[in-house]
This record gives sequence, C-alpha cells and structure tokens, in this order.
Amino acid sequence: MVSIGKRFSSDNSPFLLLGALIVLGLGFIGAMSQRGGGNAPIRQEIPKENQKDLKNDTSSINTLIYGSKGEDISLISAINDSGINNSSVTTIKDTVKFVTPLVTGKHLLYIADTDYGDMGGSFALKQITPAGSDIDGPVRTIYTPTDEYKIDRYVISKDHKWIAWYEVKAADDGGYTHENDFYRVFKANLDEVINGKETLSPSTLLEQKAGPGVAISLPSVITNVGSVYFDTLIPSSYALYYGYKNEALSVILPLNSYNSNPYFFNERYLLYTAFDPNNSRLPSTGDTDSTRDQIVNTNIVKTYDLDSKQIVTVAPGNEGEHYKHPVFVSGVPESDMSIVSEIYRVESVGGKSMLVFSEIQLIKKDKEGNFTKETIVGKSDNTIRILDVGELPSGDKTVLIGEEIAFRGNLGTGNGIGPSGYKNKLKSIKVYNLTTKELITTILPDKSNDFEFVSVMPKLPQEKLGIERNKKLVDELSVTDRQLKLGTFVPVEPKRERKNPRSECETEWEKKGYPNYEACEACPIYAYSSDNKKITISPRTPISKGSAVPQLVNGVWSFETNRDGALRFSEGNYKKIDYDFPRGSVALPSGGVILKSSELQRGIADYAYSLGFNTREVMDIVTFFSRELEGSSYVYFSNLPEKEVENLLAIDVLPKPQAFMSHIFYAKKLSNATDVLVSRPEFKPLVRKDFTVVVWGSVIE
Repeated sequence: MVSIGKRFSSDNSPFLLLGALIVLGLGFIGAMSQRGGGNAPIRQEIPKENQKDLKNDTSSINTLIYGSKGEDISLISAINDSGINNSSVTTIKDTVKFVTPLVTGKHLLYIADTDYGDMGGSFALKQITPAGSDIDGPVRTIYTPTDEYKIDRYVISKDHKWIAWYEVKAADDGGYTHENDFYRVFKANLDEVINGKETLSPSTLLEQKAGPGVAISLPSVITNVGSVYFDTLIPSSYALYYGYKNEALSVILPLNSYNSNPYFFNERYLLYTAFDPNNSRLPSTGDTDSTRDQIVNTNIVKTYDLDSKQIVTVAPGNEGEHYKHPVFVSGVPESDMSIVSEIYRVESVGGKSMLVFSEIQLIKKDKEGNFTKETIVGKSDNTIRILDVGELPSGDKTVLIGEEIAFRGNLGTGNGIGPSGYKNKLKSIKVYNLTTKELITTILPDKSNDFEFVSVMPKLPQEKLGIERNKKLVDELSVTDRQLKLGTFVPVEPKRERKNPRSECETEWEKKGYPNYEACEACPIYAYSSDNKKITISPRTPISKGSAVPQLVNGVWSFETNRDGALRFSEGNYKKIDYDFPRGSVALPSGGVILKSSELQRGIADYAYSLGFNTREVMDIVTFFSRELEGSSYVYFSNLPEKEVENLLAIDVLPKPQAFMSHIFYAKKLSNATDVLVSRPEFKPLVRKDFTVVVWGSVIE
C-alpha cells in the first residue's frame, strides 16, 4: 500500500493524453525539415471525384493540415489558408503521436501504439483515401522496434523519401528516466515503403547509453539524399545544444555557438539562433547547464552553409531583439535573404528581468550585409508563435501565426529535440501577407476551442484541396453533428448529478464539527497501467462520501485501469475518481508564482507541467482553477508541503504503484502583485512508470 505524500519522482518528459470527444484542432509539427510551404515538392494531382463538393479557391495555393487527439480516436482534417474548403480527411483509431501527411496527399505517417511514457510501439502508414465502401482507409504497420526499445521521435526529409528516428529503452524495470536509459538511432528509405515494400529496412546509426555528464546525439535533420545531422544534449541534466554534428559525428556547430534546433532550408543551409555578448542579454542565472548565457540569450540569427562551411549573420539583434522560431522566407545567405521571426525583448516584470514578446518581425538582409526590419504583428496580450511560411498565387509570401492556449498537443509536435519537444495547442491561426503586412484570413475551429496544427501542404492550381479527403467521413461526421445538436447522444461516462457538491460537503462537515474546519475542496485521482491492472483505493483521511463520483462501495473504489487511464468500474467507465474533502486552515506555502488574470491559465498549466502532470490532468487543473479564480486581478499559486498533503489527502492503493504523485495546489486571490513576497519554487517532476497513480487537491483562499 502507499499513502499520499510519499513520492517516487525525479525528471521525465510529459505523458500526454487528451480527454475529449472527436473535435477539430490545429498544433505544430516542429520538424525542421517540414516548414516553409513555398519550397515544398510538387505532388500528383488529387482526383476530381474526391473534391466534387468543394468550393473553387483561386486565392490559395496552400492547405493547412490539422487535427485533434481524443481518448480513443484522432481526427485529421484540412482547410485552405484562405479559409475555404474545410474538410475531414481521416480518423486514426490508435494511441498516436506526431502525424505527418506525406506529399503524395494520400498517406499519413505516425508513431502508433504509445505506452504510459508516451513512447511508440510502431510506425504506422495510413492510406487516406478509403478503398471500396470502407469508411476509412487501411493502416499498415511498417516498423516495430525490437529488444524492448520504443520509438520516441523522428525527422523526415523534405521530399518525404527518407526518415530518421531514435528509440529509448529503460535501463531497468523502474521505467524511463532519460537519465540512464539506452538510446539508438536509425534511418531508412521511406519511399520504398510508399511504393509497395512491406516494411522499413533500417540502418543503425548510433547506440548510446545515458549517464551523468554523457552527451547523447539525436537526429535533427535528414536530407533528400538521406544524410542525417544530429543535435546533442545531456539527458541527465537536460543541458541542451551540446554540439551539432553530421552523420560521421564531425562537429559542425560547437558547444555554445548555437541555442536552437537549426531549421534546414534549400537542402543546404541551417538557420539558427545564437548568443552575441555585445547584444541585449538576460542577467546570468548561475546555472551552467540548459540556462547558461549561451542558451537563454537568443539575440542573433545566423546561417551555416553545409557546402562551403560559411557562417552568415541574417538578423543582427542590434536593437535589443531576442529571436524565437526564425523561419526562412526567401533568398540565400550569400546574397539577399529574408526571414521572419518572433521578437522578444528584456523587460522588468515584478522586479525580475524577463524575455517578453514584442512583435513578429520580417528581417531582410541585402548582399552588402545591410538590414531592414518590418513589423508584421505588433505586441499582443496573447501568446502567439510562428507556425510556417506559405505563398499566395501572386507570389507574395505569407506567415502563419498561431494563438496558443495553455494545453500541449500530441499530434503535430515533437520532431527534433528540445526541453520537452511538445508545443501548445492553438485557438486560432492568422495568415499575414509579408509584402502588404495585411491580415488575409483568420482560421477558427468549428467544433472545439482548440487546434493542433500539423503541417502546410501545397495545393496545385487545378486542385481545390491539397490532400485526399474522405467524402464518406465528412457525411458521417455531419450526421454526428446533427445528432449532437438534437441531443440524441448518451455520454459514455455515467454521471451522477450533483447540484452543488461543495455546498453538500460543507453542510456535512459543519454539522460534524470537524476540527479547524474551513472549507471543502476538490480532489481527483487518476491511475494508469499497461497491463489492465485491477486496483482498489480507499481514503484514510475524511472525505465527503456523498460527493464521490463514482460512489464508494464498502469504503473503497474497485476498478480496472489501462495505459490510457480509463477506469472501468462495474457501473461504467470513468476518466478519474472525483470527490471533495474537508480541510482546516493552512499556512501560506513558500515558493510559488504571482499570476495576473491574463496569464492565469498558462501560468497554472506551466506550474502543473513542471511537477510532472500530463496534459489530461493539466486540462482538469486549469479548468477547475480558472472557474474558481475568475475575476481575480492577481493570484498567488503554489503547492502545499508534502507533510500537509499527507495529513489532508491520505489514501491506500492496492497493489502498490510503481510511481505515485500527490499535490495540493494553493491559490490565494490578490488585489496587487506585491501583496505576497514570493520565492522561486522547486520542482521535482514525477517519473511515470508502468503502474502510476496521480492525485491532486486544491486550497483556495
């Protein structure tokens, strides 16, 4: 048995599960070899019969591919960047991550069969256009790892003919840690599989073992001729960008000469941010690993020519700029060249120097090395990022800007290494003309409040959409929409109506005269196991039994769980156990953050992610606190010490979990940001293992 408050945790990348019905969405594919719609290869024309009910669209030559990951199914859709011809493409009935629509417009490549650590059990190739009367196209498993390894991430060449990936194996039965895992890297000819070969034929490039101070090389780029380039990090400390290397492991960009995963363009150049000590910089933090000056100060942009080895500055940072996500627009470094980048500047926030978003900037360099800078998007209260560059029929280039929300995606993120690899989901995409600086269109979802952007695909002039679509799927989803509007769907998860559960709890404990009683608070429990484990959980500290969903039976919850965290009770399926607990007064915890109302959701999400909560759990946490703290000018957000957590939320779990985490979040409403003196919180993220139980509670004052 295990009691809440006893933790088994260190550091790990997030395990992402998004709990939702089938919804539409957009998120970022992050593959450096994928971005830059204007340079995408020419594809075969999509058959007219697949587009017969779509509208003509002469104002666009790009199609945005987007999607959303649900509990059991993911939906991939497409829309032209003019906002015309929104269409469902296919569904994926699997636990997946990192989807790439191939340039033929007829297949999706993705990592399938992901486990509790978000590691993949295979590569899958899905045909988009269904055969015969099938509702959806067939899926082929084209590669399965051996020797207990699992796929983590991959990169793919611009023409989609080559793929490189790396795999991870835990060092022992304790599960993935990244600190001492085994790593191996492969590449293979993907084109052979597209053209009929049954499976990939991988070539082993590297076999590595992580350890203290040991640098691991992971694939960052693969070219159209199958040459792989590696970025290096130290997983034990997440010290990033420890040397950029070619396939022979010769160093191209040394340690501290670059601070971003390079963006590959024109099959020849690397575009990356770096540190110039003469430019604007943040004060030194004293950390010698990932937050060293050469990493946190992205105050210049350069290119590296893989042929000539020449380095050229393409954005000088001479006016206080710090650059993020620079993307190639046009030209070549040795002559005229244009890039577009997010611009941040050093500002004082709450007495601390921080990088604050300033604008989206178009930077042009002429062959003499002179620079001009043009603002495309000005300062915004919302968090925005560059997704891609496209092109209009007139030849004008466009930039796609995504408005982020707090939750991370899983379909279109993660290719290439970084602190976590995952990017936040979006609630809109705006397309700007880089010549006129005008907003062309704003793309919004029509079935949900968030998106995952996957990629841009070029649309031939005679096409209405740049990807094969599924007309039968469109019709089926239209019926689903009508049924939902008519209220004819019965929820899968049984729900017991609770008119005001907190009031019920408060009344209950006021009558009982609970010592030091102040309020009732929420508490969810989540459980994950790869082998459909049968579990019993019993509360040892007082709870409001009447508020419990599902209800306790003889003082316990008995259920079976799987790797996706679906809890199977005799009366139905649930995503979590939910109940209220009484609590007395608590001391103000040390170590937290002050959040203003406009940054509340993102700040709470970042805090929860830093503790090791996954996206499903973070969504619940953010949704709960957003409702409870609505209208607050400022909020002090923290978490209670482990001893207080154990006193308030003790439970017994049988059998004993391999990994366990419990936190009680503390939120205090403030009128001014200076009402509470804060110190830097310390985070020890959970390492999720084969059988993991996660609990969180709340204290709001």
